[in-house]
Amino acid sequence: MIRTHAQRSRNVSHGDVPKNEKKKKVYREGSARWYAGISELAEDAEDDAEAGYISSDESAHGVDLAERLRVKPSKDIWELDEIQYTLRQLPHFEEILSLMDTGHYDEVISYATNTNGGVGLRSAALWACWLGRSTLLTKLLKLGIDPDETDDAGRTCLHLSCLVGSEVCAKVLLDHGAHPNRWDSSTDTKATPLHCAASAKSLACVKVLIAHGADVNAGLSDRSPLHYAVLSDAPEVVKELLEAGACPDTPQVFTETPLHVAASLGSASCTKLLLDAGADVRAAVGPGRSTALHLAAEDGHAECARLLLEHGAHIDWPNFRGQTPLHLATLAQSLEVVEMLVSKCANVRARDADGRTPLHGAIVRGARACDVARLLLSAGADPNAPDNFGYTPLHIAALNEFSACVLLLLDYGGDVTLRTNGGVSALSFIVRRVPDVIPRYLCKFDDAVHVSEHELGDVDCELTIDFRPLVPCLTRGEAELLLAFVEVGRKDVLKHPVAETFLFLKWRRIRKFFVLSFIYHALFITLYSLYILRKCVLSKTYIYLL
Repeated sequence: MIRTHAQRSRNVSHGDVPKNEKKKKVYREGSARWYAGISELAEDAEDDAEAGYISSDESAHGVDLAERLRVKPSKDIWELDEIQYTLRQLPHFEEILSLMDTGHYDEVISYATNTNGGVGLRSAALWACWLGRSTLLTKLLKLGIDPDETDDAGRTCLHLSCLVGSEVCAKVLLDHGAHPNRWDSSTDTKATPLHCAASAKSLACVKVLIAHGADVNAGLSDRSPLHYAVLSDAPEVVKELLEAGACPDTPQVFTETPLHVAASLGSASCTKLLLDAGADVRAAVGPGRSTALHLAAEDGHAECARLLLEHGAHIDWPNFRGQTPLHLATLAQSLEVVEMLVSKCANVRARDADGRTPLHGAIVRGARACDVARLLLSAGADPNAPDNFGYTPLHIAALNEFSACVLLLLDYGGDVTLRTNGGVSALSFIVRRVPDVIPRYLCKFDDAVHVSEHELGDVDCELTIDFRPLVPCLTRGEAELLLAFVEVGRKDVLKHPVAETFLFLKWRRIRKFFVLSFIYHALFITLYSLYILRKCVLSKTYIYLL
């Protein structure tokens, strides 16, 4: 009976032998993608938010809920079910289909001719094109059927033949005068027969149409046949259209080009053909101002990205959000694309409109966060770079409970004392969300103690303590880390031998200043008290004399 596109494309070239096949339902994937499934703040963090410590902007928490730069359209011009529904509304379609399945086409013609003045002939012609029955179609055309006959949606016989990839039916129609450049007459005109052939990946139909004068640039301002050939990932059709003079670009600025489509879909073969044909590698699409390299990076298509870079794509070009291709590659967690961009000297410290670096994006999701983050850090990414809300990659990793990422950032110099614009330190998030990191972090204190090869009781034994783990950043004070631990309720850290030694030595350095300060303040208070008492005594004496 009624067959799917793939079934018709396989069967129509093998003659007119009818085959009964069940109708298949077409399922389509959703076009939108949710970037970052980040867990919400815990109750204690929510308490901080209520107290005004955490920015109310959701993006400050590392959540990237931005929509995709490009929503992928369907490669089909019309829905299969919609076409079949329209054809089923034709007069006497059931009887005609039943006779067609027997293969007795003379009976089909006889029945169609004798139905209400021959209205069945139109139904027979349209169904013959849809099912690829070239022999029946030839007989109908000889009876005088209009080769440009249309269904109720305005699709001609040639449209239907090309949609199913029947080059034999297409050639028969064209030889009988069918118009190769006629658009469908629906309210929202969509396609010419060449669009349909390209969408169906039918190279044979494309060649037949071009040979009969089809316009390869029809619909260039919107979607040309080349667009649909790329959407269908049909490099042979793309090559044929380009050789026939199809324009690889669109005349309007910021309009989607076939190169954008190829890069977004990850079709390396189509991308190469378009680039070799002179497609503009720097063309930006839509209000997002995204280049083909942005789209390839967004979906992690490494081969397409490589081809674009080899043909001069700008590696650090920002889109309207300020994101470079490296930002999008890290969000997609595509290690291959990130590695390629880094090897081509992409700026690993570039900031988007929210002040985020690619390292912020690398730890939004946990699938390959550590691998991508390690690659960026080894290339010079700053683990302490804050965004516009004061959140460093360490804050985001802790919020998302990525213990491995937190440890990685700490190994590369992540500063737990850095604070958001609301005053919350990274250590505060670590203690609340990933407390298992703290013991491993304190191991740095243990590793800071070094003993010489001599025994502890030997007079030559030397004990060396490295205090650098206690002082991650000198610009904010030597005791900032210890104060941060006290702030989060971890006073036990002060009892660690390294911390005790540090505080003891610091006390020895500052105690003389403390004593002098104490003496100064004590002397000041004493003298000031004597002055006040003297004033009070003189005041009482004066009152008594009066």
